[in-house]
Amino acid sequence: MRDSLAASNYAADGVRNLMVTLDEQNNYDIPAWLSTHPETGDRVDYIEELIVRQRLNRYTYEGIIRHREIKRRVAQLLAEYEKEQEAKEK
Repeated sequence: MRDSLAASNYAADGVRNLMVTLDEQNNYDIPAWLSTHPETGDRVDYIEELIVRQRLNRYTYEGIIRHREIKRRVAQLLAEYEKEQEAKEK
């Protein structure tokens, strides 16, 4: 997790925020010793420790430019596809 968190090109707290959301929505009360995965709260603590220890910028959205490029390309491909479908229908 340590290397992937730093190299993900996304905000360092993105995974942390996802885990917090999952923890808030967790309705299960399973003892940790019965679970095959760490408790979500423990995962949040671990990720927060990694962010501090690695001095990652929690508020920089490193992946946002790439994400916008992908969204733009997907929209372009969809428009081209829809145009082709319209042409086939005529």
